[in-house]
Amino acid sequence: MRENIKRISIMSSLLAFAIVLNIIEIMVPVLPVPGAKIGLSNIITLYVLYRFGYKESIFLLFSRVICVSIITGTLFGIIFYLGLLGGLFAINSMIILKKMNFFGVIGVSLIGSVFHNLGQVIAAALIVESVEVVLYLPIMLLTSVPSGYFIGIVTKELLIRSKKTSII
Repeated sequence: MRENIKRISIMSSLLAFAIVLNIIEIMVPVLPVPGAKIGLSNIITLYVLYRFGYKESIFLLFSRVICVSIITGTLFGIIFYLGLLGGLFAINSMIILKKMNFFGVIGVSLIGSVFHNLGQVIAAALIVESVEVVLYLPIMLLTSVPSGYFIGIVTKELLIRSKKTSII
């Protein structure tokens, strides 16, 4: 019982942190490409995947996307579907790669960022009913690859430090 309460408390805190990171990133665009973000909240998603497991990471992803969409007023809008489908592509690719145990955290993060973009492009193509959206993919990849690398490095360091301190 006590362990369940601790786990729920930790997951709730991580979800809150992911929501805050996501909202800050929406409010303060860093990258020059329209709509592009570093994906800071993905640090938390990737951390949860490695620290707690795939079910928890999927739950965190869905919860974050829904909560941020409610807070920003984009629930069931285009941005919601782009984020949701991108997130689903990313988390599924990361789960598969982690299970293969071939790539480390950084490699899993890189591939996840690429698949996030693929999911977004597919969602956009379905929404606007045009495959021409695919032409935007190379530009998206120019930002997602360095972002995925950065997210992977930060997550790897977070995993190392959290094991040393045994806080989470």
